[in-house]
Amino acid sequence: MNKKNDLCKMLLQYDIVNKNNLKNLCVGLQKFWEEKTIKKLRGFNDFNYINLLRGFWDELAHSRIIAEFLDPHGSHYQGDIFLKNFFDSISFTSTTELNKWRVFTEYDVGFGRIDILLTNFDQFIIIENKINAGDQESQIYRYVKNLKLKDYTINVNKKYVFYLTLFGRSPSKNSLGNSEINEDEGILEENTNKLANFRLLSYKIILEWMQKNKMEVENISNLRESIKQYITAIKNILNQKEGTMSLSDYLLESENKELVIYILEKEEKIIDEINELEGVDKNKCIKILEEENISKVIKNIITKLKKEIIEFIVEKLTEFSTNKKYNLIGESYFSNFVIYKPLSLYKNNWCKNGKPLISFSIEFNHSGNLIYGIRLHHEWFQENEDIKGIIRSLSNLSIDYDGFKKSDYWLIYRNFNAKFQKDLFVESMKNGIFETANKKFIEPFVKLVNSKENELMQQVEKIINN
Repeated sequence: MNKKNDLCKMLLQYDIVNKNNLKNLCVGLQKFWEEKTIKKLRGFNDFNYINLLRGFWDELAHSRIIAEFLDPHGSHYQGDIFLKNFFDSISFTSTTELNKWRVFTEYDVGFGRIDILLTNFDQFIIIENKINAGDQESQIYRYVKNLKLKDYTINVNKKYVFYLTLFGRSPSKNSLGNSEINEDEGILEENTNKLANFRLLSYKIILEWMQKNKMEVENISNLRESIKQYITAIKNILNQKEGTMSLSDYLLESENKELVIYILEKEEKIIDEINELEGVDKNKCIKILEEENISKVIKNIITKLKKEIIEFIVEKLTEFSTNKKYNLIGESYFSNFVIYKPLSLYKNNWCKNGKPLISFSIEFNHSGNLIYGIRLHHEWFQENEDIKGIIRSLSNLSIDYDGFKKSDYWLIYRNFNAKFQKDLFVESMKNGIFETANKKFIEPFVKLVNSKENELMQQVEKIINN
């Protein structure tokens, strides 16, 4: 009898908590709608022609817009004022008058195309623009070594590489090829020989530059509005969006953490449960959820949480690879929302033609599930029968690890399913994203590497060297 009473009390308490969470959600929804309405009345909206034409994340569109503003002979007809603002923003000194500068996009060097090339035919600036795309093999190295312009002699002291990314990250070792960055000197070098001057740029600098440009043209309405639209596009990719406010952004504010947990746990069932609720404006709450599209809200919340988890994974594994003297490839693929490529740790003698045959890897697959383990890299050697033969031999290696499976692309792997993903995001909201990611991903991955690296090294090197 006591057990029945205890069960009834527990169910009653659950029902009370559930209804309280629902009421809190409805109160939160109405507060969100009031704030969004105020923003609309103040003129905020989500219209942007750049997003309509190419999308905020289109690198080619960004390169063309930046190049057009840099060009003193561009269609803006403002002469060199925008170029001057750019050089001032990065403390660069021109050796000629600014109107001598020329700007090229997609400049062909025979071994690829430079996103933006600026030159006054004495100084040469390569701008490599990276928002979503990963680094290609030896990309920076190829551009620097093969840059030619008519009959002009290019002095290495007057050659510059500006590597432009969202937040100023460094290029991958894969992109640098035989070169490396000397951070103390601010140069790119090969065997201590200088190849070019080098510096990292971020879109925060581009944002500040465009804000200066807008001040220059306040009285030219069409140009001012075009710059404002581009500033909005930059803020969007930097997660500084100033639109009407989305429900997912509102809910992810720290004081709404409990509401996020509740939504992730209930998903689309929320609307049905609100219908059973008393004492609130049910119709208004349901209308808000329908207009905001609850499925889309949940997807956006998960995307933002996943992005933070991925950035944390990249940061920690970058530190780990440095400490363990592993090469790291694929970190650029994990920026923002381009996440479906492996982040791989490997040794130099596991490579052929500069690419790893095998590695310790972690990735999100196309179903959104996280996989980690020891990966075989068929994708880089599809047309090389000799190397494909080596990979086939590697696929027969005997490496056992408790709870891990085997596939064509993975020597051993563990795959976390969709339920794990959902539980992960709920746990991240409850206990903190970084603590959860460290416990669920970093620690197990590090344990795998530490426990299997010697065994893997011996077997891999034996096969490759034979």
